[in-house]
Amino acid sequence: MTALGLIWLATSASAQVVATFADLPLRLNIGDGVTVEDRSGAAVKGTVLRLTPDEIVIRGRGNRERTFAGSEVRRVQKRGDSLRNGLLWGAAVGAVGGCVTGGGFSGEWRSRDCLPGVLFFGWLPFGVILGGDALHVGTSLVFSAPENTANAVTMSAVPIRGGVWTGATLRW
Repeated sequence: MTALGLIWLATSASAQVVATFADLPLRLNIGDGVTVEDRSGAAVKGTVLRLTPDEIVIRGRGNRERTFAGSEVRRVQKRGDSLRNGLLWGAAVGAVGGCVTGGGFSGEWRSRDCLPGVLFFGWLPFGVILGGDALHVGTSLVFSAPENTANAVTMSAVPIRGGVWTGATLRW
């Protein structure tokens, strides 16, 4: 049960990228540390000062403010992670897993076995999940603009008897 909880937790954490720039306020707050990459590939690190559905304003090095229009942003990454979600998930998985394990030791389900099970067995999944969350100190992608493929070179590989032929297509 603990393993299933950890797997579910890992898969739900990866689906946190917003689809449009206008949805960015759903994932960012004022004061969050971010890295904003524009369409040219230049990345600027700073903290969020203002955030609207059309633009993001961050304070970077030297206390300089930088405003990015939503149309010029390629990628936004958020720095850091609070331990709150790890604490909550660890407590929930530890309580349920400990209760089920405690009930399983008695050979039949008795509600009085739940609390000792949580106390004796719940600390392990709680510690694993909380520790895993504490180790996540990097960045997480919160927005990625769809790539413009109208003017692009694409590579393709076509299997042929005895080898592989590789070709390129130029679109503009």
